Amino acid sequence: MAYRNRGAEVDAVGGELNATPLHWATRQGHLDAAVILMNAGADPTLRDAEGCSCIHLAAQFGHTALVCIFKFQYFI
Repeated sequence: MAYRNRGAEVDAVGGELNATPLHWATRQGHLDAAVILMNAGADPTLRDAEGCSCIHLAAQFGHTALVCIFKFQYFI
């Protein structure tokens, strides 16, 4: 949270896919990182350049725990 207190944007967009850090954590199946980002205020409904939100990416890549978190907005 120290970076956020210094002005870091939790939903900063970057890369060829115009994706947020939460998109990237979701693509790679990093559950802990996704939970940390969501607890810091990351928005899982934002869409990347391909039109995918985080729940779409989690389902596409077979990350069922992340699908549940995004569907039920349950943060561990």
